[in-house]
Amino acid sequence: MDRPPATLVRHSSRVAGWAPWTRSLALLAAGLGVPACIAVASSHTQRHALADLWIVGTALASGIVAFIHAATETRPGARGTWRLLAIGLICQGLAAMAWALLPFVKAPELFAAWYNAGRLIALPLIAAGLLASQVNLRQVERGRTLALDLLAWLAVGAMVAWYLQRQALSPAAALTLFHDSPSLLLLPGLQLLTLVGAGSVYVRLVDRDARVGMAIFAAGLTLEAVTAIARTAPTAPAAGQLTMLHGAGAVLVLLGLLRAFNTRRRGVPRMHSRPASSVISSLMPNLTVVIGATLLLDLAMRSDDRELATFIAAMFAMTVVVIIRQAFTVRENARVQAVRAQADSETRFGTLVQHSTDLITIIDGADTIRYVSPAITRVFGHDPSDVETHPLRELVHPDDVVPMLGFLTDAAQPGSKASTMHWRLMNSSGQWCRVENVAVNLLEDQTVCGVVITTRDVTHRVALEEQLVHRAFHDELTGLANRALFTNRVEQALLRASRSAQRTAVLFLDLDDFKEINDSLGHAAGDSLLKQGADRLRACMRAGDTACRLGGDEFAVLLEGCQDDGEEAMYVAERIANAFARPFALEEREAFSTASIGVVVSSGSESGDDLLRHADLAMYLAKKRGKARVERFASHMHEEVVERLDLLADLRYAIERDELQLEYQPIVDLETRRVSGLETLVRWDHPRRGRIPPADFIPIAEQSGLIVAIGRWVLLHACSHARHWSRSLPELRPVTVTVNLSARQLGDVNLIDDVANALRVAGLRRDQLVLELTESTLLANSEETVGILTGLKSLGVRLAIDDFGTGYSSLSYLHRFPVDVLKIDKSFVDGVHGGPGATALASAVIALGNSLGLRTVAEGIENEAQYDVLSKLGCKFGQGFLFSHPLPPGDVLAYLVAHGQRADNTTDTTLLAPFSTDITGS
Repeated sequence: MDRPPATLVRHSSRVAGWAPWTRSLALLAAGLGVPACIAVASSHTQRHALADLWIVGTALASGIVAFIHAATETRPGARGTWRLLAIGLICQGLAAMAWALLPFVKAPELFAAWYNAGRLIALPLIAAGLLASQVNLRQVERGRTLALDLLAWLAVGAMVAWYLQRQALSPAAALTLFHDSPSLLLLPGLQLLTLVGAGSVYVRLVDRDARVGMAIFAAGLTLEAVTAIARTAPTAPAAGQLTMLHGAGAVLVLLGLLRAFNTRRRGVPRMHSRPASSVISSLMPNLTVVIGATLLLDLAMRSDDRELATFIAAMFAMTVVVIIRQAFTVRENARVQAVRAQADSETRFGTLVQHSTDLITIIDGADTIRYVSPAITRVFGHDPSDVETHPLRELVHPDDVVPMLGFLTDAAQPGSKASTMHWRLMNSSGQWCRVENVAVNLLEDQTVCGVVITTRDVTHRVALEEQLVHRAFHDELTGLANRALFTNRVEQALLRASRSAQRTAVLFLDLDDFKEINDSLGHAAGDSLLKQGADRLRACMRAGDTACRLGGDEFAVLLEGCQDDGEEAMYVAERIANAFARPFALEEREAFSTASIGVVVSSGSESGDDLLRHADLAMYLAKKRGKARVERFASHMHEEVVERLDLLADLRYAIERDELQLEYQPIVDLETRRVSGLETLVRWDHPRRGRIPPADFIPIAEQSGLIVAIGRWVLLHACSHARHWSRSLPELRPVTVTVNLSARQLGDVNLIDDVANALRVAGLRRDQLVLELTESTLLANSEETVGILTGLKSLGVRLAIDDFGTGYSSLSYLHRFPVDVLKIDKSFVDGVHGGPGATALASAVIALGNSLGLRTVAEGIENEAQYDVLSKLGCKFGQGFLFSHPLPPGDVLAYLVAHGQRADNTTDTTLLAPFSTDITGS
């Protein structure tokens, strides 16, 4: 049965969970059951019957408890022990039942035979269960020895039973009795076997509670044995006394088993044993000889044959002497074995010391070496004879001598515990090795009388740890400090500066155009540039300053001991900027990557994070103002950044909160002054700040990427408005609506789909939509831009170039890009009446557009003088405050009614007229 039955496990858990007071009441009831039965019964026969039946119930309960033990036992070997005990106790209960029924049956001889048979079966099983718990019967030698010992005790029990019967009867009567009932000889021997088994288990148990339980169990078995033997004696005590004695024994057996249950429930090993004494083990079988010789001597002394009695007495004395001698021999053998075991242990220890890689040194109360293990030769190259009797300090690094002596002094104090310390030890080559030392105070040990130091060479481990620490706080590529180390040093510098009148400065560097170099020449070239930049940074620093690579192409420098005015920090920053202005040699070519530097000088109240953040803001301003420059942090920079962050946070919700508004500025035909198109302008009506100019929020939208979503919203609404005006004024020619595209939108992969979707949703003719781009946007990535513009052109929309002439104007890209309109920047318009030179520039742009078949639109016309000059120069279209301010969508319809061109007008003056007619409306 590998797994205990579920029912038994459930009942065993219930029994194991009994509270102590419940178990005590059960035992009290079992203990008082026999006297209660005797007191309650009305007749002598009833009293005996009830008492015997109560004993039967207690014995059967003990067997059930043992079965529960077997079912819940987790160790397979221990389950068999409990099963043997359980079966034996059940058989003993059945035998007691047969004895209790003897007065009430017609065939008492049969029940007496059952009683004897039950006892003959129960006692060997109980003895076997107890002995199997401590002896492995599968080991042949132990099994043979145990079998011989059991036979000896069985024979002694038979001899005692025969001796007692002989004393009560005549020798002939005793022989006749045992001849008729041989079980009377076996039962006493078997009772002794159970007692021997219980006693043997008791002396081997270690746990106190387990020993108490076994002692109670053994006491119960003893009382039952005494009762059983007394019942067979011719001069037996009163039956009531025997019944009380037998009942007490049964209760003690049950109590011992329940005690074992309580021990197991607390997790204490139930059958964990210790070896018995060798002397006791050797004397146990000799005790049977002593008992037999004692009985024989008693019989000889009672006989009339004095010579035989004298001879038997001499043999008895000689037997006792031999047994005593054997006991001394066993003790001597045990001592020899102990000495041999100690010698073997010392030999093992010596072998381990000889081959150990750890150095073991014994010193006296100071630092004189009394013993050193041979490992000193293998590990450090010294001969043991060269260092013994010498002070340990001669091998220790001079800087470590004082700490080492203090360490040894503490280790030599009474009651000190093992402690550890590191120092440097010289090897035979004169090199210093890093060693780890553990000292144990054994001055009170007579075999050592010194402080034992175990030394291990940890040079490689310490080097690895230092390397790992360096990697944890330094940049692997440049060797500079990393962000974690730099931040810590900034905090420490601020603490030192707070105790003096000096200040701490932080420089924040970002390499200009590094991304272009890294993308075009490869990462290897980029890494080389970073390494060279780190070297130039080190060369520009003062002694005691700290340089750091924060990540990517960002660096920082910590300057300590600066004056209040910060001139020294600015001088170092200028020196670094000049160093980075020189070209870098990358793969047999030169590359330029200047540095934009932000400088901040502490005022005494900032934290390390504050300094880094302020220096970063100043660096950002340096980049914004043209790169390759140094900017010092000022308080207003922080306010500007906070303002920008607030605007960015509000701008994210501007569309869904319906805060963005569109306005339209008319584009008129300069010849007729009639509206031919409208330019879309986006405005932001903030709920708290009021109207925010586009120059304040459009750059933020560009940098954050929100311009893509805003541009998509503008496209949808502008197309819808244009379609609404065309339907509302069918008698007028449809006007174009111009929408500006940013560089971020031009790089969006969904731009073409967004434009097509806006036209489709609004139902607007495709040639009514003009997409306007700045000149600098077109030149940012010309090859990709050509493809995107070609895709937009395939939709049927028109393309315009805004601010033409202010950027990198080139005739070549006018041929490459499929543009339709050139918009003349306001700066040219402002100068048309300021002199021949300014007018010539505007005239050249207009003539260039006309010669290429492009329509030109002049922006920012504000007075009649500008209007007259531009008309004479041949400019066909214009926009500005002269004609109209930007109009909200609700005012555009009225303006178109007043200034729109009717559809029956045959004069070809609209912006739509020059467009090719092969483009169909949506």
